[in-house]
Amino acid sequence: MKKLADFIVKYNKIILAVFIALFLVFGGLIYLVYKNINYDITTYLPKDYNTAQGYEILNKYFDLHGDVEIGLVATEDKAHDIADKIKANDGVAFALWYDDLSKMENLGLAGTAEYENFVKIFKTSYEGDRYNFAFLIALKDKPSTPEALETLKEIKNVLNEAVGSENYHIAGMTQLSDDLYQTTLYELLVYLACAGAVVIIILLLTTSSLTEPIVLAITMVVSIILNLGSNIIFPSTSILTFACSAVLQLSLSMDYAIFLSHAYKDKLKYTLDPKKAMRQAIPETSKAIIVSALTTIGGFLALLVMKFGFGGELGLVLAKGIILSLLSVIFLQPALMLLTDKGRQKTTHRSLDVRFRPLIKRSIKWKPVLLAVLIALAPCAFYVQQFTLDYSYIKFMEKDSDGSEKEVMAETLANEIIVSLPIDDNTESIENHYLFVNKINKLIDENKLDFCLGICSIIPYNRDVKVKLPIFGQMNIKTQKAIELMVGIIQSFESSGLSINPDSTDDPDLKQNLEYMKVGSLLIGGNYTVYTIALDKSINPESDEGIAILNQIQKIAEDIFCPVENGKKIYTNENGEKYVNLTGVTQLADDFKEITPTDFMWVTIISVIVIFVLISMHLKSFKLSAILVLLIEFGIWLNLAMQHIFAGGVINFISYMIIGAIQLGSTVDYAILIASKYKKLRERFKPRQAAYMATSTSATSVLTSASIMASACLSVYFVSSNLIVKEITFLIARSSIISALLVIFFLPAILCIFDRERGDEINFFYTPNLRKISLKNIRVFDRKKQKSKPRKQ
Repeated sequence: MKKLADFIVKYNKIILAVFIALFLVFGGLIYLVYKNINYDITTYLPKDYNTAQGYEILNKYFDLHGDVEIGLVATEDKAHDIADKIKANDGVAFALWYDDLSKMENLGLAGTAEYENFVKIFKTSYEGDRYNFAFLIALKDKPSTPEALETLKEIKNVLNEAVGSENYHIAGMTQLSDDLYQTTLYELLVYLACAGAVVIIILLLTTSSLTEPIVLAITMVVSIILNLGSNIIFPSTSILTFACSAVLQLSLSMDYAIFLSHAYKDKLKYTLDPKKAMRQAIPETSKAIIVSALTTIGGFLALLVMKFGFGGELGLVLAKGIILSLLSVIFLQPALMLLTDKGRQKTTHRSLDVRFRPLIKRSIKWKPVLLAVLIALAPCAFYVQQFTLDYSYIKFMEKDSDGSEKEVMAETLANEIIVSLPIDDNTESIENHYLFVNKINKLIDENKLDFCLGICSIIPYNRDVKVKLPIFGQMNIKTQKAIELMVGIIQSFESSGLSINPDSTDDPDLKQNLEYMKVGSLLIGGNYTVYTIALDKSINPESDEGIAILNQIQKIAEDIFCPVENGKKIYTNENGEKYVNLTGVTQLADDFKEITPTDFMWVTIISVIVIFVLISMHLKSFKLSAILVLLIEFGIWLNLAMQHIFAGGVINFISYMIIGAIQLGSTVDYAILIASKYKKLRERFKPRQAAYMATSTSATSVLTSASIMASACLSVYFVSSNLIVKEITFLIARSSIISALLVIFFLPAILCIFDRERGDEINFFYTPNLRKISLKNIRVFDRKKQKSKPRKQ
């Protein structure tokens, strides 16, 4: 390290030039990273989960990727014009609305209960000749891609021109992606500005020069820019990673810069040469900040064991950020400090020095009480955070609801369950579909579901209809036979690479039937057909009740469509595709619910083991390392349990899975700092005195670090519109405060309890009661007068 320090000091200006060049290059790459942000959280699910498999079927056979649900107020003519323009858009796979269902009139179904129920999904009265219309639109591109967002923009242009922005409401994943896209970069800049301002204020109070905060801030900003720009190595970066990583990196790695700054000022007490002081400060500080960085990185890399891919991505980005911060502190910060040393000398001032001496003394004195408090609270906090929290899954943005009918229609369609089921052009297959629809209708009667939209739910069972089809001509048949013929024709057209074109004939009857078949082709692809099923409006799609209904639907479908061989149900066909596929918001919530406990367990286990090993290697004490890890783990349990106070016992599943690793990796540094000093002081002093001195001399550093982390994260919490980002940053802010309080007021007591006096410690300058001994009160023995007298000063 000494040779490295000599190199850094000798070539500090060259190093500064290199970092300026890197800053410009990686700063330019941030825009490319921003363009590749992934707003679709479903892409991080493992491929063997229902949502991923269901979307694969929809993508493969129906060319369905993104979704847009619209509710609008317009006249019927205006709605026709809007529908035609939307369907003509190259990015739209299909658009379904009232007019498409009205074609059932040609089959003689108008006036039936089934027909009237479906009309209500897509058309309700408003006033005069204006109605509420709903549109279900499928896009050819994934919701977070630039192409899908451009298609959505074009759809909005059509709507704005036709009815105005106040007369429509858009829902769905593509709209959510657009909302996040519009706010992300702006909010990131606001995050950094607010967090940076708060951090500089704290540094001005806790440092001894006006130039120090500027040097520390520049060091951190450069490392953050390098990290954001280097994310170009990933194919894409999630919106949550992009939004959180910069502020987390700032708050987590500022300690390293502070440590080097303090060491440099300490060395200047013994030399007037800044370069000599820096040569001594770099080796002395490097070991400490490398250990600190490794524990933080260990916590982040534990996220790689998560099945949910977002955790691994966030872990890699933050670990990379910590490494870049470490390199910036070791190489860039010395160059900046040497460059601004004269300014430091001219702008020195008194700094805040908080030691909490009286409180630390009392915590050591009352150590049995504090240990009893920990023992009592630990199982309670563990139980509360493990078994009583409710999870949220999909809600990203706070929505302003006006409660209008158009909004309800759009949101109802957006919260659908999409069921893909096998279908063939034979009587048995069609009868199975009517059986499925019949069982689903019972759930509708029980007020569990709102509607079921599909080929066999639209057309009622066993009705006489007149159809005219190519080859077959005019026929009077039952509805189930009509569907059987339609399925065969649609599958034949599809396998031949042809499309159904009603304009290819001048026969009005044939043209009308071909128009209806074209609508049917939207619901049939390959050997699958899709049903869009909506939960009752009173049921939260993410709730346990909603998931229970989803499981009912899945069981009904599997009992009907999964064949049984040798007494065992077969769930996949010869192509490895599942017979029954469910997707949608509720299925996504169910998948997340299944993955959350396992991921949390493994992240906790791996992060604890990795960080425990690293601390043990540094402190060379199994007992001391165990105390530190257990204390911070208690802080994690307490932090999660406090969700009942701050959030009504609800936590987003992503926050729940990652907070343990982040809090353990980031705040264990506080405990390591005090424990390292304690171990060194124990070579000379008794446990009580060592604990007191180690904690009181570290309190300012711990408070500075914790206040920086808390204030930086809280600045994001108050600015962000992303609910998950708000929750994660609030949890981390709370964790830093909890951990700081634990290590300052509880750790010294625990250190004293679990350590024994050796008998060879000195007891100079401090009494057993931790009071300094004043020399003027020391009495010496006067042999002549055979009595003691005060010692002369």
